[in-house]
Amino acid sequence: MSNNENIPRIDLENFEDPQFTDSKYVLTSPRSLEACSRLKILPVDLLHKSRAEFLERFKKLPPSKIEELYIRSEEKRRDKLVKARIERWKLVHADCSDNRDNPPFGETHIMGDENGVSHSGRNSISHSSPGTFQNLVNLEPSLSKKYSYLIEKLQPTEIKQIELMRRKYQQNKIDCLSSSGSLSRSLQNLVLVGQASRPQSAIWRKSQHDKMSSNYLKSTEQRLSRRASHSSLDKERQFWKRKQTQERMQNDEREHAQKCYEEKLNKVEKHRNQILKEKERNMITAHYERARKVRQVLERRKQLRKMIEEYRKELYEAREQSIQRAMERVSCRLSEEQKRLASERRQKQMQVEENTKELVEIYCHLMKVEFYN
Repeated sequence: MSNNENIPRIDLENFEDPQFTDSKYVLTSPRSLEACSRLKILPVDLLHKSRAEFLERFKKLPPSKIEELYIRSEEKRRDKLVKARIERWKLVHADCSDNRDNPPFGETHIMGDENGVSHSGRNSISHSSPGTFQNLVNLEPSLSKKYSYLIEKLQPTEIKQIELMRRKYQQNKIDCLSSSGSLSRSLQNLVLVGQASRPQSAIWRKSQHDKMSSNYLKSTEQRLSRRASHSSLDKERQFWKRKQTQERMQNDEREHAQKCYEEKLNKVEKHRNQILKEKERNMITAHYERARKVRQVLERRKQLRKMIEEYRKELYEAREQSIQRAMERVSCRLSEEQKRLASERRQKQMQVEENTKELVEIYCHLMKVEFYN
């Protein structure tokens, strides 16, 4: 008993409440669980999943794809939640109608006077029939107040569907009330007969049922006895028919399986041929591409060799020209140096000649001086 008291009441309206995040139960309400089982929806699929869980689950996908998957999953979850809530709403109405048709013993419910005969007193149907309509009229506001929080949480499309269901329910209720008015006289007559007549009518119905069942058993025994002679032939004929049909079905299944196998083999062969053709095409294109690249490399090598030869020729010519210019400069400098040296020698020779002339004159002058002395 303590375990049942500790289990919280979680239904399709409050299961997203933050206080139930750490709970080990998703749903505990019987109607909610029955609605999910009828729709074949797992309660875990109704829980909200955050974007972080999707990012953790689909790490290799791009963010745009993860966002698209998240939106689709959220839409599916909302659709399932809407369907489950509508199914739960149907179960609530079905339970209300069942309680109205079969009220529990001693319960002072609104629908207690609807049947016109209570457990405490059944002889006052004429007095309780006017209250039946009033109780049925008062039932709808009580339900709307009781489940107003559910209506506030629903989407406009869900509200429209529920409104259509409510109108159908009211129409059926009005039809039931109109039929109950036509049957009120017969019910009054039955009540006037009293409880004493009910056991007698039940015994009579039971005896009639026993007679009918005995007659039915006799007729079936007669039919079986008439067909006993033909039963073995019929069974054998049915056996061979079943065997033929089974063999035909087995042959058909074998042929179908063989056709499927051949089709699969053809598909695999076609796929393999396509792969081989694609590989061959890729190899041919790769070969041509490699040959083209080799040709390009050879042509480039030839161009580079030509450029190197031209560069060598130009370098040789430039070197020859530079050597020739250097030789010319050297020869010019040598000729200029020779000219300079020749001019210097001439100047020195002229100076020597002038000096010798002066010395000769001085010597002659000295000789004259000595001569006169």
